[in-house]
Amino acid sequence: MPHTAILTSYPFPGFAATSNRVLSLAKGIAEDKYFKVTVIGPGPDRSMEGQRLDRDDFTVLSVNQKQYTGSNLFIRGLNEARLFIHLINRANKCCPDIIIVTIPSIFLLGVTIIKGKNIPIIIDVRDLVWEYFIKKSLLYRIVGKCMKKICIILLRQADKVTLTNQAEYNSLVKYVSSPEIIYNGLDKSRFNQLRSLSNYRSNKQSEKINITYAGNIGFAQKIDTLIDAARNLQNIKVTLIGNGKDFFRLQKYIDENQINNVEMTGELNWVEIINYYKKTDIFFVQIGKEFTTALPSKIFECLASGKPLILAAPNGPATELSTIFDGLHIVEPEDSVMLKEKITSLISSKNVTYPNNIKIIEDNYLRENQALIFSEMVKEVYFKSINNIAY
Repeated sequence: MPHTAILTSYPFPGFAATSNRVLSLAKGIAEDKYFKVTVIGPGPDRSMEGQRLDRDDFTVLSVNQKQYTGSNLFIRGLNEARLFIHLINRANKCCPDIIIVTIPSIFLLGVTIIKGKNIPIIIDVRDLVWEYFIKKSLLYRIVGKCMKKICIILLRQADKVTLTNQAEYNSLVKYVSSPEIIYNGLDKSRFNQLRSLSNYRSNKQSEKINITYAGNIGFAQKIDTLIDAARNLQNIKVTLIGNGKDFFRLQKYIDENQINNVEMTGELNWVEIINYYKKTDIFFVQIGKEFTTALPSKIFECLASGKPLILAAPNGPATELSTIFDGLHIVEPEDSVMLKEKITSLISSKNVTYPNNIKIIEDNYLRENQALIFSEMVKEVYFKSINNIAY
């Protein structure tokens, strides 16, 4: 049985969207039962504490390297480079017949140099990281342009490149031959749990409106926007679920300014998160101004509950979803004044649900369907490599 190794620089298993994408791809390939599948990553995140990590359908191997939580770009690069070496060493011991690498960590693209043409390689691009750098200040812009040139050279060495949305495709198709879109979405089991939340109703009309953000608490998410928008709205309760590089700064900001209607829970497991989602009236997702090609799966997670979502995002694939889904309210990212106005206008939306959103996601955005497409593509790449060797 040929062996597929999936390399990821994000904690796995875990709560983050990257972990969920890796999980769906691994399950999709393993379900075919043609390949033996191994996922190699830095280890699980804290949301998996007390849960079973071993699986019957594929193997999980961890190198147990802690994530760098600081903001220093150089140290972060060194940490990711060290992780890449650990991941490659662990992969070599598995003797895989095909390697799948998921980025945003660009260091993982180095697998195309180390492995060369000895083994087929698929690169799954979740984020065009260099595009974000190019839109920042001068130093970041220089780094971003250099990063883009290097990444494109390495991507061209891969046997196949996959992307998450049309905007990423449009950015890369002129550089990379025949990239393929594997859309983000939700796995079916999580979708079924989320859809049931639309049946929940708050009985007490006097209760505060609960706004929930769940995800990475990093510098790129700029959660200050939501905190500042809600801080003087006494009928609003904001819950921030997750952890990240900006967690302690934001917690200090909340404490020093005595903002009593914002709670930071830290990292939670899925069972705990669902309990918060049940009480949520409005979800919030923000994408920074520079992330014009991003389409986070978190959007689908929120909409699958049938509840309204405020999306603070630049024009792009994320905002285009407002033409498809109901109750998806778009505001400018990083604009606390506009966000406050939108929150105020939605106060009457308590217990309002959008069942049509649930159907749209079920029909079009379940990860299992995309994973089957990915699985067939993996087999195609593998058989093509065998034929090339034979000739």
